Amino acid sequence: MKKREKVTAWDRNLLRLARRQGRIRARLRTALRPPGFRAFPSRPGRKAAAPGRPIFRDNPPLSLAKELRKLFPKDEEETIARAEQACAHRFEILGFGEVEAGDEIDWHRDFFSGHRWDKHSHFTRIHPAPAPGGYEIKVPWELSRFHHLITLGKAYVYSGREKYAREAREQVEHWLRENRPDYGVNWACPMDVAIRAANWIAGFGLLEGAGALDRHFLPELRAGLRAHGRHLQHNLEIFPRRFVSNHAVAEYAGLLYLGLNSPPSRAARRWTGLGRRGLAREMARQVYPDGVDFEASTAYHCQVLEFFLYAALEGILHSPVFTGTNHLEAGNNFFGSSYMNKLKRMLDFSLLLLKPNLTIPLLGDADGGGMHRFSSSSSPDPVGLLNLGAVIFREESFKLQDRGDSPGTLLCLGREGRRIWEELGENGIPALTSRGFREGGIFILRKNRDFLAVSASRGGQNGNGGHAHADKLSFELNCGGRDIIVDPGTFTYSGDHSLRNLFRSTGAHNSVVLDSREQVCFKTGNLFMMSHDAPVRVHLWKSSPERDILDAEHGGYLRLPDPIVHRRVFLFEKESRFWLLRDILTGKGLHRFVAWFHFAPGLTVTSRAGSITIAGEDGSPSFLLRVLGDTPTEISLFPAWVSPLYGARRKATAAAIAGKFRDRAGLEFYLSEARAEEEIRRNLAAAARILGETDAR
Repeated sequence: MKKREKVTAWDRNLLRLARRQGRIRARLRTALRPPGFRAFPSRPGRKAAAPGRPIFRDNPPLSLAKELRKLFPKDEEETIARAEQACAHRFEILGFGEVEAGDEIDWHRDFFSGHRWDKHSHFTRIHPAPAPGGYEIKVPWELSRFHHLITLGKAYVYSGREKYAREAREQVEHWLRENRPDYGVNWACPMDVAIRAANWIAGFGLLEGAGALDRHFLPELRAGLRAHGRHLQHNLEIFPRRFVSNHAVAEYAGLLYLGLNSPPSRAARRWTGLGRRGLAREMARQVYPDGVDFEASTAYHCQVLEFFLYAALEGILHSPVFTGTNHLEAGNNFFGSSYMNKLKRMLDFSLLLLKPNLTIPLLGDADGGGMHRFSSSSSPDPVGLLNLGAVIFREESFKLQDRGDSPGTLLCLGREGRRIWEELGENGIPALTSRGFREGGIFILRKNRDFLAVSASRGGQNGNGGHAHADKLSFELNCGGRDIIVDPGTFTYSGDHSLRNLFRSTGAHNSVVLDSREQVCFKTGNLFMMSHDAPVRVHLWKSSPERDILDAEHGGYLRLPDPIVHRRVFLFEKESRFWLLRDILTGKGLHRFVAWFHFAPGLTVTSRAGSITIAGEDGSPSFLLRVLGDTPTEISLFPAWVSPLYGARRKATAAAIAGKFRDRAGLEFYLSEARAEEEIRRNLAAAARILGETDAR
């Protein structure tokens, strides 16, 4: 395996220089424009045209209304309700809650803190909140991504009511008046520019045929989209050497949307070429051979999968060889087989990442972002993406009977795509098996409705660690479809710097803190950088129908004055349905440890005589965590927070199991549903025998 280069101070200086040069170029372009310059004036006398061929297979989508109502009656009700909210200018912003924007939407405001960015400031002068925080730039960014435009479009398809088309038109016209190109907060992040352009194209594709899309509005919309294309072309977030991220993938996808869905022109051809080449390049360097995204974040894996998958769908529908059913052939024709093969592996990882409750473990950062929202499910929605992948790759394992189809399949792939989906066989959560993704550093231990995911990832982003957490050998545990031990999530970025650093710290994860130090170094003032100084070494990964064993260690504490190695062994006995964790701490001298366990919200956690009992509010079976091993420990319970979605946090409980050791410590934790004492003793004896045989080998 090729050794990853360490990020040096020279690399970071190059990154800062590239950003500075980009700001200078942007200011020069603006300063050199003549007075009264309009970025893309409409041409008098030219016939109004739609933004281009929509992304949807069957046009107009309004023709699908009958099938949609029959297949998704619940989605129709939810869509109409959310569309009515959008018409009343009430919006759900990530996990922050609902905001009432009033009669005239202020696109430049953080509605929750009251902070407002100057719409006359050049985008290079727009910045997130400095330390200590206090306001959240993602609030105006999220609203201006226009995810709700697809909701309005779907409501029009379901009902045929023109009011939804008029509302979509009025909001976009108002946005264009209030956000002139290159000025204001909503041009500051090219990624958001790309997502907005894609949602305008998709949203107005759903509204095709509506009276509101007349010859007066379409030239204005076309000009706005061209402004987005120009901005993206000149402000791609491509930095020297290894500094790339999900932003680049979104921006190339946005360029591809704009190029393929614009009237033929030199600019459209340029954007299509940039998008296609850029996506192929980023697929090769941002996705590991096993299909895991390189940012050390499960949520960002799903987000990047969205960008790659919807871009692939665009390429397929515009491929000259596409006949309506040969999706994979058309994808290979447009992007090449390497791109499509890796895309399939990304879907395969996302499938195995699903917990029995159809959510994903939130390892690393999670900001709720994505390209499109065709259902009411919060982003990311791996099941919706898997449904699309099932059709594109004719892959039955991607079709999950646990939730069924979603409206996006019929809307994006049309009747032929829906027919293919119906003809495929079905898979189910109980049929999914364990697998280790060594390059991506995620190990899945599962059977039926029991699930455990372990983080053993690299630093992320080739060592930059922008979306990584200090979570080496941390894990999530779901027993019988119920979350027991969870990753606390992300909650915020720049809105509160101290909480940002708290949620990505070692103590906020289900791992071991030694001598009150972090596993990895990160500067509290740099919210998107984390050094890669906790390399993980896997000694053993063995999976069989009877049990899974993972034996790994990380070197995050080797940098201490008295170096320590943390080694953790996971044993999952599938028939007896119990887990055993063994922590081995090896160093020299006297040290203090704290093993943390964070429990899901809504659970009642009590401690007594070396055991922790976890009970649910619904009367479900209690769960037991018993502390074993040869090192004296003390158990303490603390109030804690869990953030299931960016901007939201819920009260929960965390357990700290602390102690001291000299030279070496051995800890063991037995986890299972509550059992009779005799059965627990049998399980522990079996675990000791199995691990003893493993150690002997």
